[in-house]
Amino acid sequence: MEIKEHIIASSIYLLILLSLIIQIIVFHILTPIFPLIVPIIFLISFRKNRFIVFHSLQALFLFLLALVVFISGTIVYWLLNCYYIEHSLTSHNSSKLIESIIGSIGLFSLFVIILPFIVGFNAVIIDYEFKIPIIRKIIERAMILLNK
Repeated sequence: MEIKEHIIASSIYLLILLSLIIQIIVFHILTPIFPLIVPIIFLISFRKNRFIVFHSLQALFLFLLALVVFISGTIVYWLLNCYYIEHSLTSHNSSKLIESIIGSIGLFSLFVIILPFIVGFNAVIIDYEFKIPIIRKIIERAMILLNK
């Protein structure tokens, strides 16, 4: 495996991670488009290189999974937040338990979203085979279809 392949494959994870951080800091509607485009560009540009294609697809699936976690976390956050506001208006006091649950959901979803991209970036750099079990089977089938 060439060092060039590792740099290219790790840059996929890094670019998605950076775009997720930008999305967290500056919540903008166009930001989720960038993490979808980056792996596709690498997939098309390096379609002959199996290592880069695999990591492009894995980063794409990780982003889609992170998007599902983010959307479901946001829905739960807003539902709890609405309950908290209604509860504090009717009882005229705030519940520290609800506040801590709301904060914990936010931190947990942030951790779940960002961690796989950090692990993927590090694994590719140190030449460790970073394959997520469920996603790996889907990616290998997709790679077979792409080679036909």
